[in-house]
Amino acid sequence: MEKGAFSREKFKNIATPFYYYDVELLSRTLKAVKEEVSKYGFSQHYAVKANANQNILKQIAAAGFGADCVSGNEIKAAANAGFPTSKIVFAGVGKTDKEINLALDYNIFCFNVESLPELEVINSLAEKKGKTASVALRINPNVDAHTHEYITTGLNENKFGFSLSSLEHVIYAIKSMSHIQLIGIHFHIGSQITEVDTFLPLCEKVNELQDLFESKGVNLQHINVGGGLGIDYEDPNNNPVADFKSYFELFNKHLQLRKGQILFTYLHLAPDPEQTEGLLKSGVTAVAYETVTDRAGGLPLLAPMSEVAGRLAIEAAGRCLQRHAGGRGVLIGGVPGVPPARIAIIGGGVVGTHAARMAAGLGADVVILDRSLPRLRQLDEHFSGRARTRFSTLHAIEEEILAADVVIGAVLIPGAAAPRLVSRAQLSRMKRGAVLVDVAID
Repeated sequence: MEKGAFSREKFKNIATPFYYYDVELLSRTLKAVKEEVSKYGFSQHYAVKANANQNILKQIAAAGFGADCVSGNEIKAAANAGFPTSKIVFAGVGKTDKEINLALDYNIFCFNVESLPELEVINSLAEKKGKTASVALRINPNVDAHTHEYITTGLNENKFGFSLSSLEHVIYAIKSMSHIQLIGIHFHIGSQITEVDTFLPLCEKVNELQDLFESKGVNLQHINVGGGLGIDYEDPNNNPVADFKSYFELFNKHLQLRKGQILFTYLHLAPDPEQTEGLLKSGVTAVAYETVTDRAGGLPLLAPMSEVAGRLAIEAAGRCLQRHAGGRGVLIGGVPGVPPARIAIIGGGVVGTHAARMAAGLGADVVILDRSLPRLRQLDEHFSGRARTRFSTLHAIEEEILAADVVIGAVLIPGAAAPRLVSRAQLSRMKRGAVLVDVAID
């Protein structure tokens, strides 16, 4: 791929083989994956065999990814690059005793196992070390990836993984292996898959298999769906990053959670009774980031997101205020001889405080409304006159939003839906072109 000003002419005098890595594009890709994964509580692993360059590995490890390795040397490379060994998966066929012992010494997360003899070897080597090896069974689901025949790996005629017909025997055999802990199942149906709906039959098969394992008394804690999402080789410059949004949406929608599994993510269940009911029926243990509290009663997992949201709210408001975007054509900080924008912030918590910092820093006329007098005193002392504070009543809110160029909704009731403080009738009376940024919207 040709990127930026680095033209092909610059490659002509470089000896081959030569490898050119676009780390900016890698950074964008990692960010896109993390943004989508964070919505659903999934974890993501990088296949080290794709590129084991230490600089590349370090960048991926720093982004919080795990590592999927297929050799002992890849395990070493991943650990040296900074991947926590608790996030390393050892997959692939033909694992040697030396490699298995290495993985056991590193205390990796789990082995993805392809055959019963492999299970027996891992059990024996783990016993000698006095350890228990966590394993996931790679299963051939007989699902067509609709890609090139040489990179299709999920059909009956492909050589990878346990066949569906062998699973009951394998489950029975594992129960006699005292140094094996079965924690999950693993799939990989193929590579260069460009149609996301191709993964739908896999989800259906995974759900069926979870029923089978449950009937045999096995509660699967982890489902590894493999990789395979393709790259647009036809038009890479216009579509350099894969469609991770649709990819993760599909798995979130169609994979069914089970009792014994753990979902740890932002849930925001208060306004979503349908999702709440579904989680209750599944028997899953669900932990909502936004309700985890520390000893002081704070929300340590929600706070960083709120800080970002508060600051971004002002950036978004500034863009929307511009005339070409339909706004009032008012600069947030004003200019000499022209007054700044009036910004009303409803809620003086983390979101509201950081929004106020951004707005006041730009020179805006800021007012913060909150129902807590102790909090208003803290804010008044913190801003030292750079932002006004006002006790929040329905009358005060109406008065401020009608005078405002920008209104920021920043009210939070932990574990509950945000209250509706601004009516449609009031919206219709706001200044023409005024901007409303509701961070608290559910």
